[in-house]
Amino acid sequence: MFSHISVGTNDLDKAMAFYDAVFSEIGVSRAKQGDGWAAYGDYGELGIGVFWLFKPFNGNPATAGNGTN
Repeated sequence: MFSHISVGTNDLDKAMAFYDAVFSEIGVSRAKQGDGWAAYGDYGELGIGVFWLFKPFNGNPATAGNGTN
């Protein structure tokens, strides 16, 4: 079981178009969207079971491990 999955991107519009198409194949749609992020799945009250798509909060380019210590 997982609570969420987060994926970083440098091009949110292109990534949303890709994941819109991918998730539509299994009946999942974009649940919410904000400035620099999108959420797919059963967003619910706590955002549990959600696939998150983000531009990095620190403004740096998305890279492997971006935001890890």
